[in-house]
Amino acid sequence: MRYSEALAFYQGADGRGCVLGLASMRALMSRLSDPQDGLSVVHVAGTNGKGSTIAYLDSILRAGGYRTGCYRTPALTPGLAGLIEVDGREIPKRAVGRLTPPIKRAAESMTERGLPPPTRFECETALAFLFFRSENCGIVLLETGLGGRDDATNIIQKPLLSVMTPIGMDHAALLGGTVGEIAEKKAGIIKAGRAVVSAVQPPQAAAVIERAARERGSGLTLADPAGVRTLEADALSRRFCYSGRQAYTLALGTGASYQIQNAVTAVAAAERLGGMGFPVTKEQVEAGIAKAVWPGRFTRVLAKPPFFIDGAHNPPAAEALAETLRTYFADKRLILIVGMFRDKDADGVLSPVLPLADRVVTVDMPKNKRLRRAEEMKSLCAPYCRDVVCAASVRDAAAKSIAAAGEDGVVAAFGSLSFLYPLMIAAGRISHGQ
Repeated sequence: MRYSEALAFYQGADGRGCVLGLASMRALMSRLSDPQDGLSVVHVAGTNGKGSTIAYLDSILRAGGYRTGCYRTPALTPGLAGLIEVDGREIPKRAVGRLTPPIKRAAESMTERGLPPPTRFECETALAFLFFRSENCGIVLLETGLGGRDDATNIIQKPLLSVMTPIGMDHAALLGGTVGEIAEKKAGIIKAGRAVVSAVQPPQAAAVIERAARERGSGLTLADPAGVRTLEADALSRRFCYSGRQAYTLALGTGASYQIQNAVTAVAAAERLGGMGFPVTKEQVEAGIAKAVWPGRFTRVLAKPPFFIDGAHNPPAAEALAETLRTYFADKRLILIVGMFRDKDADGVLSPVLPLADRVVTVDMPKNKRLRRAEEMKSLCAPYCRDVVCAASVRDAAAKSIAAAGEDGVVAAFGSLSFLYPLMIAAGRISHGQ
């Protein structure tokens, strides 16, 4: 099968939307001989920080010489790029073409038997499992798509380790109206007798995770950055000391303070894996953290003016972004670009960040039906900033923001990932005079 045909198959399944529950996934995977059952998996759930934590842990494990598979969603880049990787390299197009036909046949078999057809996420998850098995991955880092208990990835029954990143309010209509209810869903990845590592959580979420671990006989490790000592930090990097089972000096390729928790969670997970047959040295941990890259999390895409993108699209992430902006750019002219999906808590995301801005630019992408139109975003932004302008496209947004920043200002774009990648490309072309 050609890659274009395979991509069309996955895109064709997109219209089935999001279906929570494992019945369809079980039917699909049984028709593919359950490739997930032979994988050694670290299963990661949470509201924020899943992709970053996986990026740090993946880099640590690869520094230790392990062959890793990573499945992360959503990715910054379009299509299948960035979703499925082995040893830091995205799944080749030829592999997609080779592995998609059996998934397609399995989906058709389900329809013929009167079963609901699998969703796009279920099909892409199946592709990841087949690819990781074919590549003989030593360890797989698996990110939940939505929630945990009813997510397609939760077909994994015996993970090496379950990891809980910070939990907050997001997808309330599907997961619950309180942090505790959301944590109940996400803690569904914790399995009997299987170890758990958790970031520091809000009290409601912490209580749920502690209870789930206790009831299922799963040893719980808290990845607590309280003892971190910062050595140096700026907007582009941060170096700090952290003591887990060993004392580490860790260097991050970002100044975002929220990445400290994600890095510490990855280190705690690596230490737990060391007792499960995947040992890494102190030097490998430090080298892995230093080399880790996860774009879209306070990532600088231009030097002049400094232009950052951040996928903050829920209230906890927005509050963390606001803290970072206050830390480094309180005395700078700040231009913000924002785009958000219609199902997101706009006020909860905008209220912490927009008061810091000198100007806000909203983006119009008419072909993206999930993204709010620029004029709608402008009306939502107006209570938090006096100077809000609409842009007709991502290129227009980049051009308006760069011009408004001038020589001494800073641009930061945040919100839904779907507009950040084309914005990043547009900004790069403008900076090169294209």
